[in-house]
Amino acid sequence: MQISLSLPDGWRRLDNISWRVSAWGLRRMATGGLQLEPVGEAERGREGIPATGMALRVRHLGQFGPHAAAKTAGFRQGDILLSLDGRTNLLTESDVLRYGVTERRAGEQVPAEILRNGQKRRLQLPQQP
Repeated sequence: MQISLSLPDGWRRLDNISWRVSAWGLRRMATGGLQLEPVGEAERGREGIPATGMALRVRHLGQFGPHAAAKTAGFRQGDILLSLDGRTNLLTESDVLRYGVTERRAGEQVPAEILRNGQKRRLQLPQQP
């Protein structure tokens, strides 16, 4: 029996990779040790964040070694990431990880806009090997 399967363009990018064990290494490289989760619709309204676009909360902040690079750069647990490298279309942690490892290089500092305690701030997210 011969079977044919048609898949849409970019189908591999549609998967959530953040649950995989390998995501910890990607987090070190692409986010300096940040673990991110989407901000819910109700909180977006309370915080004045648009209903669409990037809004990822720092759920966990690495504390030691290379996983503490974001902490050293000034990120804190609870910060909300609103843009990365001027992009607001990275809607999931998987999107951020993919972007970091495919579009950026180790040693680069990627501009990030965050929301902390109702105030927008700009930080630089280090990319690591």
